[in-house]
Amino acid sequence: MKTLKKNNEIKRVKNSSPSDNRIIDDLLKSGWNYCTKSEWKAIRPEKKPTEKENPEKKKVKKRGKN
Repeated sequence: MKTLKKNNEIKRVKNSSPSDNRIIDDLLKSGWNYCTKSEWKAIRPEKKPTEKENPEKKKVKKRGKN
């Protein structure tokens, strides 16, 4: 994934195939620039907490019949 920025707008664009890379080249020619990782981290939506980050929610283990 590449992150591109133009003014205050940010786009996440995949780059897994040659056609994806052509799309990125076209965007760069039309005035978009690469966005740094630190800029993206400051702007991106917050991540949902994972199990390790939120230990209050514990999964209940189902037990079979004994």
